[in-house]
Amino acid sequence: MVNAHNATLDPATTTDWGFGVAVSNLSVADLEATIAAIRAVANVECQIDCAIEVDGDVNINGSVTSSDVIVLVNYVFKGGNDPDPCTANGDVNCNGTVTSSDIIYEVNYVFKSGPAPCDICYDVNAMECVLGP
Repeated sequence: MVNAHNATLDPATTTDWGFGVAVSNLSVADLEATIAAIRAVANVECQIDCAIEVDGDVNINGSVTSSDVIVLVNYVFKGGNDPDPCTANGDVNCNGTVTSSDIIYEVNYVFKSGPAPCDICYDVNAMECVLGP
């Protein structure tokens, strides 16, 4: 452990600790605006190379349905066509790869009111979308 003076402390030694407060003249609204601006830039980059209009709509018909589940099954298990408009759109759980877990995620969304497919363009781990299919 290191204290504020960068002195190494022995784990057996007791030390009095104080807590400080970080001071900033930025408001919460300023921070939210900054985050929104960063996301907007990331989304523009994503949309340039991978124009996903509806997350998880891998057959690009405008909505997420059982037919999208079939596309994912064919892609994952049968070597079918890549999800459209780019492979990253099939990564509905945003873990960085398109696997059977995405099929299960999409089945839960379509048939069991599970969580909606993640927004791949905002997921920092899904750089495939930014870099192209």
